[in-house]
Amino acid sequence: MEGMQKNSNRKRIIIIVSAVASLALAIAVGVVVYSNTPAQRMKRQIDLGNRYLSELKYEEAIAAFSEALEIDARNETALSGLADAYYGNAGDHAARGDYAGAIDNYQAVVNIAPSRTEAYEGMGTAYFALSEYEKTVEILEGVIAEYGMQILTPEALDDLCNSYEILAEAAKQDGDDERALEMFERLLELRPGEERYENEKEQAIGRLEFAEYRSALQEMAENIVNNETYNFKDALILSDAFLALTEHLTVPVFFSVENGLTIGIYPGGYIYYGEMQDGKREGEGRWYHGDIRSLVLVTCSWKNDIPNGPGRIEGWRNEALIEKQPNYTYGLHTVEICNLTNGRYDGTASIRWDMDSGEVHEWDVPYADGYATVPEGHICRNCGATLNAGTHLHEIEGIGNR
Repeated sequence: MEGMQKNSNRKRIIIIVSAVASLALAIAVGVVVYSNTPAQRMKRQIDLGNRYLSELKYEEAIAAFSEALEIDARNETALSGLADAYYGNAGDHAARGDYAGAIDNYQAVVNIAPSRTEAYEGMGTAYFALSEYEKTVEILEGVIAEYGMQILTPEALDDLCNSYEILAEAAKQDGDDERALEMFERLLELRPGEERYENEKEQAIGRLEFAEYRSALQEMAENIVNNETYNFKDALILSDAFLALTEHLTVPVFFSVENGLTIGIYPGGYIYYGEMQDGKREGEGRWYHGDIRSLVLVTCSWKNDIPNGPGRIEGWRNEALIEKQPNYTYGLHTVEICNLTNGRYDGTASIRWDMDSGEVHEWDVPYADGYATVPEGHICRNCGATLNAGTHLHEIEGIGNR
């Protein structure tokens, strides 16, 4: 009996242990099954993606969020995280100079989240870095059309304006002034009151208005600036025909020539030949005015569209058209070397007259703000002839025609 009771106890213990083990196994299996549900797997992948984002490991974050979206393609948290990862990865590519890679990633962002305007801006900036200015304009103008200009960052606005400037300059070089005008008008909408855009717009209008005279004007102007002697015999010098073509000019017209220089023809028949910047005379240049009877050439430095600095004012007269009187001599060639301040004579001017008689007269005349400080009684260094400088203003003629 006692032996039978012991065996029974053993069986009872075995049954209890087995039950406990089975229960533990069932619990373990339940835990595994529960922790591997779609919801739990989704959470793990999103948590992993967010961790990678915080560590700036964008490639890993892209993989984690992509795996989460394989579970639920519409999960907004995973979609947003993937867009962030692509955006960060685009920045990394751009920082490395891999702008094509950046564009791919920005495109992935907008495919996921079309309202992410910063991704469009990043894409526009990347295209600008690749010199794809048309694409920059297309993308950033799309953002403006959808959300308004105020949404653009200053950097994106700079890229948009710079793209328009580059495309407008290319249009000018191609002779497409209508396209150039459209772009400068748009630039003035983006940056109202910008003076250089206003200047460029006026110049484009001038080129369009006088397109039919363009080749004739350019040929005549180039003839003038390329002439070295101004003897009124061998060259067409500010002829009546040239001046007639300029009568209707309301704004200057410009022609790009060799060495990066510009020929500008201004209302009234004035000609500029030299360096320009942002539509203004800036740097070294020459200024011509006159007609077939006389010509004045000013060679000087220009600043902000006005002569400033050392200048040489040279004049020629067409002797054949001078109505000479007996016992008078006439100056045929004059040279005045002086400093110019805002277009006015300033400081001592060295003056030379070459007369039709062969005589040469030379004087030194002091000026201040355009007026001779000693109006009368200047004695020629060579022969004692007297020069009266007068009380009128001495300045470069026509520079206000802009």
